[in-house]
Amino acid sequence: MHPIGGIRSVLDDGVVGIWVVVLWLVRLRLGSSVPGAVHLALVGRRGADTSEAADTLDELTRLGAQVSVHAADVTDLDAMRHVVDTVDHTGHPVRGVVHAAMVLNDMPLAEATKDTFEAVLAPKALGVLVLDEVLGDRPLDFFVSYSSGTTLVGNVHQANYGAGNLFLEAFTRARRACAKPATVIAWGAIDQVGYVVRHNLGEHLRKADFHSMGVDRALDLLEDVLAEPETDVTVSAQADWSRASSWLPMMDSPRPGRAVACPGAWQ
Repeated sequence: MHPIGGIRSVLDDGVVGIWVVVLWLVRLRLGSSVPGAVHLALVGRRGADTSEAADTLDELTRLGAQVSVHAADVTDLDAMRHVVDTVDHTGHPVRGVVHAAMVLNDMPLAEATKDTFEAVLAPKALGVLVLDEVLGDRPLDFFVSYSSGTTLVGNVHQANYGAGNLFLEAFTRARRACAKPATVIAWGAIDQVGYVVRHNLGEHLRKADFHSMGVDRALDLLEDVLAEPETDVTVSAQADWSRASSWLPMMDSPRPGRAVACPGAWQ
């Protein structure tokens, strides 16, 4: 697999998706006999207009990537069509997708409104539908969506976030049923990058018997998952499961998979 073009959708600069994917792509390119740079199209609602954007772009360039940044909301069909058309016209058409868009707004379900629920659900659920629509039947090397390990175990304040992630899992199985590439990785915490690090939640997770994994381990996991064509959903969270099950009874009752139809059947 030698992806020469990429598009990733993310609603918050600096999330885990950028670094895990970029490092993996650069590592893949360095070990490849195929000449050329890694081409990345980073998509976010704010584009490059953030305090972190300049440093991020400098670091990606240092790692050997050729990067373009596009300001667009992944839930906006017309905007995403324009992004994909723009990338295609560079001569490096989209060959892989990483859908890492996320919004968090934790609250008890009883306190959620239609607007607050949809604000968290839409970037994941509507976002992946938009990406599927704008990319059509083009051949892709990968179509990866990012979920969360908390979706497996549950979180009383994240019904909205969990619903979005479960939609990604169902949609992934639907794409695969149509013989299209699709994979979900439900990430746990990763050292040095991501939401958990930026919001200093590591200690809170450790007290709950969940632990972060190293970036190198995350890279290995991503590479292994994409190399295994039969894999649809992978949970990467590291935890003391025997201890966690003492306060998470559902750990003894695995969530069953469900058969789904092709996406076109939903229309």
